[in-house]
Amino acid sequence: MTATVVPSDAVARVRPDVRGRARDEASARPRLRVADDLAVHRRRVRALVVLGAVSAALSLFLLVAFSVFVVNGQFTLERLERQRDEEQLRYEQLRLEVATQSSPRTIVERALSMGMVEPTEVQFVEAPGSVLDRPADDPTSDTLAGWDEVKDKLVADP
Repeated sequence: MTATVVPSDAVARVRPDVRGRARDEASARPRLRVADDLAVHRRRVRALVVLGAVSAALSLFLLVAFSVFVVNGQFTLERLERQRDEEQLRYEQLRLEVATQSSPRTIVERALSMGMVEPTEVQFVEAPGSVLDRPADDPTSDTLAGWDEVKDKLVADP
């Protein structure tokens, strides 16, 4: 090792500056206090880590539970859509069946299969005072013919 020799007048010049500056820094610094016990600090840190881990686990559990509910809802929705499509197809088939069974051709075929026979001649029955008594070229109706008489009675006796 090599030692450096410093002249004594240089040490004298440096010391007042160092001491003066040390006093100024000491008065500017906050007061020092005794640090907490290391065991207390470790317990606090351990408690914070455990709390963080529990909150992370709880968050993940809630995320998985929410995802399960969403997937369950999707399955229910798909099942309902499939059921709707089946019912729509059934409805269309029933409408086709009603249209087929109510057609004149089907009605005549069923009547013949039940033993009914086609008439040899067709007769029309006329009731007196029916619409058939009027001439075919009469475009008007006489439903309002007695309105004036009925109106007076309705106004007089509400």
